[in-house]
Amino acid sequence: MKRIYLIRHGQTFFNLLNIAQGCADSPLTTRGKEEASALGRALKQNNITIDTAFTSDLTRAKHTAKFILHSAGLSMNNLSEIEELREVSFGSFEGMNSHLMWNKAGTAANLPQFNSDYPDWQKIFVLEGLKKIDTFHAAENYSDVKKRIHRLLEIFTSTPSNDILAVSHGLFLSCLVYFLSSEQIKVDVIPNASLTKVVYDGKAFNIEYVGKRL
Repeated sequence: MKRIYLIRHGQTFFNLLNIAQGCADSPLTTRGKEEASALGRALKQNNITIDTAFTSDLTRAKHTAKFILHSAGLSMNNLSEIEELREVSFGSFEGMNSHLMWNKAGTAANLPQFNSDYPDWQKIFVLEGLKKIDTFHAAENYSDVKKRIHRLLEIFTSTPSNDILAVSHGLFLSCLVYFLSSEQIKVDVIPNASLTKVVYDGKAFNIEYVGKRL
């Protein structure tokens, strides 16, 4: 039995400014650092064991992972950076005002009133519109994200450890939950520095909870 603890990074400056950050990056705010440290302490207080840790290779996730591991008293030697945990790529819209980006994506998907306030599960479908109008040809739709999810699950299942921590990003984790639940769980938003627990029994991945604060 494998227990996988999925964590969204702590609050960033782009989160505060409502700027789209997929593969683009911004540093953690003071609050973001405190959120990550508090989560690490909570893991320790709740006797949650971590044998292996993975993080997205984006800075906001890496820093979150390091604050968590330090506060939990865990070794940094067990931390691996992998691209599979990256946020969804927004292509040429990286760094744009998030409302404007999602409105353009929604318009391309025949939802002209769409904006960043809409829930993640609807954004998953609107990614198709974003991919359609991306001039860089680097934006990912849900099908693209699923390819990364398959690779990520192979990494999890092939890891000998039974207690795994993985630091990632909000929309990617919403896509992952949607995929693992056979597209039944529709997430509104994954909060910063929250915990999503998935259990793998050797045959299937089962979601225990989503976006929980310890």
